[in-house]
Amino acid sequence: MAELSLCADCYQLAIVRKFVAQAGADLDLDDCLISDLQLAIDEACTNVIEHGYGGQGGEIELTIEPVEGGLKVILRDWGVPFDPGTVPVPDVTAPLDQRRLGGLGLYLMRKLMDQVHFEFDSEQGNTLTMFKQLA
Repeated sequence: MAELSLCADCYQLAIVRKFVAQAGADLDLDDCLISDLQLAIDEACTNVIEHGYGGQGGEIELTIEPVEGGLKVILRDWGVPFDPGTVPVPDVTAPLDQRRLGGLGLYLMRKLMDQVHFEFDSEQGNTLTMFKQLA
């Protein structure tokens, strides 16, 4: 299991990507899977930084652990919770000049990971759990 605690700041995203790459290498994952994990986790952290904490900083805890059949990624924060059901599915088939800016983070997480689950608790914080099945 690999764990990282960091400040919710966009300058920390490079550290997150390096952490994920090292955790993936330690687990002997292929480069394509590591890239997918980096993108999904980077998007999740960016959402926490921008939306959960409003760019004002806060704490993020990240855990990557092997579980039976795959990998479990847990991201915890204590920012403002949100309802993922309110996030519209982006139209990725629309021409670029007709697409709304932003809004791809949750979409990418769901495309890259096999399961994405949110829990919100006023004491335990916001928990995003993602699962990736390994062949």
